[in-house]
Amino acid sequence: MKKVISLLLVVLLVASCFIGCAKNVTIECTCDCNAQADGGDATKYTQLKANGKSGVDCSTMPSDKAAILKLYNDVGNATKAAQNQKVSKTDPGAKTSISDLSTGGKPASDGTMNTVKGLVSNFAPEGVTADYTFVNGEDANVKDEDGNPSKLIKVIPVGGQEYMSSLTDADISDATIEELEDGYWKVTITVNPTQIEFKDPNNNPPTPQAKFTGVMASGDLLKSFGPAKITHANINYKESVATAVIDPASGYMVQLVHHMDYDMAVEGKMGFELQGTVNVKSDIIYNWTEIG
Repeated sequence: MKKVISLLLVVLLVASCFIGCAKNVTIECTCDCNAQADGGDATKYTQLKANGKSGVDCSTMPSDKAAILKLYNDVGNATKAAQNQKVSKTDPGAKTSISDLSTGGKPASDGTMNTVKGLVSNFAPEGVTADYTFVNGEDANVKDEDGNPSKLIKVIPVGGQEYMSSLTDADISDATIEELEDGYWKVTITVNPTQIEFKDPNNNPPTPQAKFTGVMASGDLLKSFGPAKITHANINYKESVATAVIDPASGYMVQLVHHMDYDMAVEGKMGFELQGTVNVKSDIIYNWTEIG
């Protein structure tokens, strides 16, 4: 997803070459966004085959916010710690739009805006699903970006960390739980909205979002993209929700959905000053079929 967003920013910068100023223009990129926060494919999951138990106590369904969050953290971290598992990761493709694009004093013509819209639409992300079978933490049949065996620690959030979630009670606004018809538990964690400013490519301001999912880093944005360079960015995480289906019999996750809705306001240079805002809505889905 980070590379997709970076690519969209490149298109934004290149497209700015065609226009003098286009204020308050929204360009919708159409893509296949099957899984939304209100349902869709994210509600479908398979029965989990658990080979043993995680060690997390699921004898009683918790009811208060702190206890529900602890259950989510404990089950998620135990699930990521299981070195042998079958899991699919689905990225249906982010829904993106660009607004408030400006470079100076002249409005873009209809023809120019159609050109910009076409450029952005051509780079709209497509849905991708990868099926992993991790044995001792690696899947030799699914290669990573460098052509090496995929590693569980990188595929399952938070990428590169031993944990799936390190959220605290102060990081979230709500935590709910319900029992589903098949006996599984559905946990929904709503993370606090957050606004951050990127001024230094070597410094990432801390956010609760980084504690449970992959996020844009300062160095992903504040850099050169060919002849253009982004010099400043503000990110507004408006909606950050984790929805987990848990098997209380084993203490493992069956499904995890990360829903994100955020704005990135960027400023840059390409022989001239330019500004623009990219809105991103995405749902990354993880489905486990066997674990332990």
